[in-house]
Amino acid sequence: MRFVSIGDLITDFYYKNNKFLGVCGGNTSHNIIANLAVKNIKTLVLGVCGNDKSGNIAIKSLEELNVDVSKVKILDSIRTRCLHVSYFDTESGVTFESKRRCPFCGEKLWYMESSIDPDYVLKNITKEDILVFDNLNSKNQEIIDKTKNIKVIDIGQYFEFEKIDDETLINKIKNKFEYINFNERVSIYLLDRFKLKSNVDIFNLFKPKFMTITKGEEGALFFYNDKEYSFKLLNKADVTVDPTGAGDAFVSSILYNLYKCEFKYDPKLFENWYSDSCELTKIVVSKMGARGHIYSLYPFDVSKNKCSCDF
Repeated sequence: MRFVSIGDLITDFYYKNNKFLGVCGGNTSHNIIANLAVKNIKTLVLGVCGNDKSGNIAIKSLEELNVDVSKVKILDSIRTRCLHVSYFDTESGVTFESKRRCPFCGEKLWYMESSIDPDYVLKNITKEDILVFDNLNSKNQEIIDKTKNIKVIDIGQYFEFEKIDDETLINKIKNKFEYINFNERVSIYLLDRFKLKSNVDIFNLFKPKFMTITKGEEGALFFYNDKEYSFKLLNKADVTVDPTGAGDAFVSSILYNLYKCEFKYDPKLFENWYSDSCELTKIVVSKMGARGHIYSLYPFDVSKNKCSCDF
């Protein structure tokens, strides 16, 4: 059994009060894999990046965790996607924003259509692999529709849903996934869009084997066999430095427990699963970077005449 994340590699740049802090590999599906790798579980990344320093960092940050990156495709035709996460101290507390443009020069190192090659991915997976996704773009959808593997998806945004009709959206997800995680804003969007009465209706609409909805400091909801299990937040972090990797860590913890149970579900264990997730996310949010609890940000010098894109 091997967990395989599929998607374009991303390098995250971090700033605090307009001061550059460092970089780290990113992207939800790959962050999930990174968290699983430190549990000594077999992992593989099937992704692409540019032939540049950002791509090198994205690969290195996974390789150092013993993730198999031998199948990552390095392309001369693209520049690695970069995301810029900025934090600011304000009178009301710390605020943050995530953008695709460099806050220093405004350059956008981001291509819109995924560069994943579905045929390449399909050739490099086995029937026993568990496939991890974080979006339903056309390339991912082709892989999803052509495989019978156990598949997992963590959906944190709904903007791609707004461009398609109801039937298409349902067909993209229904009966396709073993485990789906939505964050609360996505679940609220789905309730409104489909005029549903409860979150159980979302579960019944898309019919995964198991579903969770993360609600931040309000806890989380689990769904199995048409039933909802509600859990309040446990052991809130004393200091929240960076919440951006909490959702990825939450999903990875659930997957680790599913792995240990060989994907057999016992509702009596759900509270323990949730407790494990809370313990991990408490650590995650206390560090800077989505993988800051695993390793520190990669530093590099930024002179007065260069921005963070020039390295």
